[in-house]
Amino acid sequence: MLFYNYLKKHWLTIIVTLFAITLYLIFHFFLILFINREILIILFIIILLFILFPLKEYLISQQFIIPNWDYLIHSEFHHFEFLARYFSLKDLIQQITPELMIWLKIPVARLFILNPDKKTYTMYLYDKGKIESIHVIPKRRIFYLTKMLRKYHHIITRESLELTNDERSILEKFGVYIVVPFYHLNRLMGFITFHFPTENKFVNRALELYAIKSALLIHDEILKRRIQNIAKYEEEIKIAEKIRQMLQSNNPPDIPNIKIHLKPIQSATLIEFYQHKNKHYIIILSIPRINGVSAMILSGELGYLFAYLQYHKTDFNIRDLLNFLNTKKDLHHEDYPVEHMIIEIEDNQNYFQTYILNNQQYYLKKYNNKFYRIPHNGRIYFENNEILELYYRDYFLFSIEYMEH
Repeated sequence: MLFYNYLKKHWLTIIVTLFAITLYLIFHFFLILFINREILIILFIIILLFILFPLKEYLISQQFIIPNWDYLIHSEFHHFEFLARYFSLKDLIQQITPELMIWLKIPVARLFILNPDKKTYTMYLYDKGKIESIHVIPKRRIFYLTKMLRKYHHIITRESLELTNDERSILEKFGVYIVVPFYHLNRLMGFITFHFPTENKFVNRALELYAIKSALLIHDEILKRRIQNIAKYEEEIKIAEKIRQMLQSNNPPDIPNIKIHLKPIQSATLIEFYQHKNKHYIIILSIPRINGVSAMILSGELGYLFAYLQYHKTDFNIRDLLNFLNTKKDLHHEDYPVEHMIIEIEDNQNYFQTYILNNQQYYLKKYNNKFYRIPHNGRIYFENNEILELYYRDYFLFSIEYMEH
């Protein structure tokens, strides 16, 4: 029995040693007649260094599924051998988790890593230490499992006394024997499920360290991606601002009794002014999302609008313009719907007319600081020296001040 245990622990070393002895005998038999003995020994050592030891590493990493982790089984410091060193999230997925499975002698596991959208997990299915498949799993599909992890916040096994019968049924349904949550600042960053038990008596210490490092790595990865997205978002904001400055007219017209006050616009919105006879039009184009794509879509919409107004200089009619904008609406992408509002102001009148396509979110803020949804087709009357503020969603657009002579 002792001899069997010795062979089980050191089988790879024994194989490599026998290979070295065989190699030396071959060298000695064929080359001793032609090469001095001392030179032969030096040559053998060189070949040993450049061939034999790399061969051992190759056998461990490529040819054999289970490397020689047995010598660590009865050591309480086993986890420091492969967990205490620095590694990345990629290493965790491709190297550390397979090594842990091999050490625990558990053939099947599933690793769940929270994605930056915080709505899905990326699941890695391992079989005998190798990744078999990768899937993106919505949270709702594993709701009951994650609910259990949020309840206990620690390693759970099917034999845990604190589990209810329903919770044991959930583990059986998912085919889970051990589940290890990864918590960082009370947030579940992911978890790993093992589908078989282990006889390793130091399993809890290893899995606790594994969970801590995994949670930190996932958190850092999400933070890194978020910073990258913020940088990309800011770049798109700059692009949108440049396009808007090139296309947008910042000089409101002179209207009797009325003054329009413009400020820098923080939303994906273009405001254009147009005059036909004694009527002035404020044409507003908006998109809910602020980025470079929005700016490009708005610039295209503005191009169509310029072409239409240029072509209909003499026979302009507001109803025809509304019909034209309605037809262009079919070309919009569902993620970037262009929302329109047109304000018609007639000279020497104490009101303005609004035209809004569909159920758009344009609001009016009056002197009482209350917000009102602007009607699709309606008149809004001024009081003397009143200033009305117009908003698109939560973004200020401009204000209109009315002054009686």
